[in-house]
Amino acid sequence: MTLNANDYAALKALYDRTGGKNWTNNTGWKDWDFSRETPPDANVVDRYWHGVRVEGSRVTLMGTVKAISSVKKKAVGTTMTV
Repeated sequence: MTLNANDYAALKALYDRTGGKNWTNNTGWKDWDFSRETPPDANVVDRYWHGVRVEGSRVTLMGTVKAISSVKKKAVGTTMTV
């Protein structure tokens, strides 16, 4: 069963807009080709994507994601709970 298309779009936007490639723990996320329009298998997301829990085809829980950005050589941490 594939992940719900709207949930996939939200996860994709989260990853892209918060610099997911640079997350401290992007286990599972980093291995997915987000240029693909087709959502991944829901079981793969639930089992391997750090911080994401899926029931059926829907995301039911997200952990805390820490996005770090560097502004004028000063590190600023932002915590976002989804």
